[in-house]
Amino acid sequence: RNGGVKRTGEIVVLDGAGNGSSCFEGSEFENVPSDSHEECSVYLQNGSDIKLVSKRWLQFKKSSREPLHTFSTGAGGLYEKISEHIFNCPLSSGKVMGLAPFGTAADVLNRIEFQENISWNESFNGKNKNEWESSPNLQNYKNLAATVQMELEKDYAELLLRLKKQYSGYTNLILAGGCAHNC
Repeated sequence: RNGGVKRTGEIVVLDGAGNGSSCFEGSEFENVPSDSHEECSVYLQNGSDIKLVSKRWLQFKKSSREPLHTFSTGAGGLYEKISEHIFNCPLSSGKVMGLAPFGTAADVLNRIEFQENISWNESFNGKNKNEWESSPNLQNYKNLAATVQMELEKDYAELLLRLKKQYSGYTNLILAGGCAHNC
C-alpha cells in the first residue's frame, strides 16, 4: 500500500536487440526501416498507467571484412559481439563486465568501424578456463572488455540524463533489459 501516493516513474528497457520492426506493423512504428530492431524503449508510469514515449532503433550490418560477422550500432549489440570474441559466447556479457576493470578502455568513435577493426582471428576458440587464462590475447580481451563497458556506461548515462531533464516530474527509475545487468 502506498498511502494514497500516486507512483510515477520512468521505465527504460535497453537490450542488445529486441523485436524487429516488422512486429510493429499497423502501429506508429510501421515506417521504421524493415531491417531495424528495438534497442531501447522508454515508458512513463503514472499510477497504474504505463505509456510508451520513445523507442530507439538499431540496424545490423554485415561486415565487409569479416563475412561471418554482422555488427550493430547499439551499445548492447557491441557488448554481445565482444562477448562472443572474448569468451566464444555472445551470452557471456556478465563475464565481460567482470573482466572490464582489469583492462584499459579505448575511445570508440564509430561502433561499426571498431568492430570491423578487431582481430577476429584472435577470438577465443578454446574449451575451458585454463585455455582462456593462458591465451596470448588475454590483455587484449581485458582491454576490449574495458572499452565496451565504458561505451555502455557512456551511452546509458547520456540517455538517463536526457530523460531526467525531459521528464523531471518522474521520481522513480526502473532499468530493465539485458543492458541493465551490465551497469
